[in-house]
Amino acid sequence: MKQINSAIALENLKIGLTKNQKRFQKFLNRGNPPYEKILLKYHEKRILAILKGEIIPPQELEIQPSSKCNLRCTHCFGKTLTNKNLEDKIGEKEIEILAEKINEYKKGDFEIESVKFCGTTGEPLINPAMIHGINLFKDLGKNIVVFTNGLYLDKFYQGKKYWFRKNI
Repeated sequence: MKQINSAIALENLKIGLTKNQKRFQKFLNRGNPPYEKILLKYHEKRILAILKGEIIPPQELEIQPSSKCNLRCTHCFGKTLTNKNLEDKIGEKEIEILAEKINEYKKGDFEIESVKFCGTTGEPLINPAMIHGINLFKDLGKNIVVFTNGLYLDKFYQGKKYWFRKNI
């Protein structure tokens, strides 16, 4: 990711601002919160395109590979969100279709850069197709994020043992 000066980014945002863009600028100037500085530092072109009204791919896409979980945490809100009418897991074929569509979804310099396997209502690593998905998206050059409770970090897939690391 290209780093830029946040002051330059703010100056670029001042040019031709609409009402919503002015609100966004006011938000950014409310004490220079660190998160917004990071957004401007790494995603200036993306933010400017969105403020201009362009429809561009998101920077990150979340995939929920399973609605089941191997824990029953009392604080978890996921169990109340589970829709019993939905399929429990997506398989390798569905992940391959998603990977193809995600890889094709580009507009100019913009594309989906990161794929996040999350577990809002379930543990992603319960799904055996996850390793296939991680390898597939990694081979496509995507950044991979896995939100997991960590209980399946040492797991077997197609006879191979995979050790997950912090940076896949």
